[in-house]
Amino acid sequence: MKRAFRLSVLTMVKEAARAGAVAHLCMALSMGAVAGCAGVGRRADTDLPVTEKTSPVPEKRASELRPNYLALAEELIGRGFYQVALANLKEAEAGHADEARLYFLMGVCQRELGRYRQAERNFKRAIALDRGFAPAYDGLGLVFDMKREHEKARAAYRKAISINPARADFYNNLGYSLLLSDDPLGAKGYFAKALAVSPEFEKALNNMALCHVMLGEHKEALGTLKKIYSLDIAYNNLGVMYYLEQDWDKARAMYGKALEINPGFRSAARNLALLRTRKKGVGR
Repeated sequence: MKRAFRLSVLTMVKEAARAGAVAHLCMALSMGAVAGCAGVGRRADTDLPVTEKTSPVPEKRASELRPNYLALAEELIGRGFYQVALANLKEAEAGHADEARLYFLMGVCQRELGRYRQAERNFKRAIALDRGFAPAYDGLGLVFDMKREHEKARAAYRKAISINPARADFYNNLGYSLLLSDDPLGAKGYFAKALAVSPEFEKALNNMALCHVMLGEHKEALGTLKKIYSLDIAYNNLGVMYYLEQDWDKARAMYGKALEINPGFRSAARNLALLRTRKKGVGR
């Protein structure tokens, strides 16, 4: 299941609610150098040649002429261009080899590209350089979850929380790790902590709703989704959650309610059509 930077039900639910497919924004990034030149004018008030003294223009050091590869990589990561970002990070390594953030960003790229061993290695390098760098522990936890090493993942998330307990995403990721181990009751507690830090945190609200679904708490699930979505989208997303739980009848009912409210809701119509043609299993 995931998004942001976190594999969670949020992406699946939001995509089902809006378009049913992920749309990638393609952008061309270019870097250019602006050269300035100043001209020295000849004096016009004398017939004698006058030589004016000018201060020599200092040559820029090579380091000042190099692009800021680290900053560019962060921009690319924000836009989802992980392979290109990784190439920029390798260029940045010569000047930032002692910075934990460099290896953290490499780990993020490699994780998103599915290179979990390399990602794990780089998150650990970041931690070795800065034991107090909480995002690196969180990133390591995400890799462990992807490798189905959930106990290791939870230990990493708890370490991140102990360093920075004000990050809602750390609690959310720990809760989601518990969901992956089929522990919705335990997960609820961490989603509640995430929401205590950030009450409008969409990932945590969606994941809390999924917990309610898994625990048979329909009213609570719908009430949670209504905090962030209009009623038609809330019903559609609830249908997706029941679909994930392979409760086909409830999923069908939720899609139907969404279409009663908004007959032109294309995503709900597509989800209902998918449900009718699917014989077994859970789709993504």
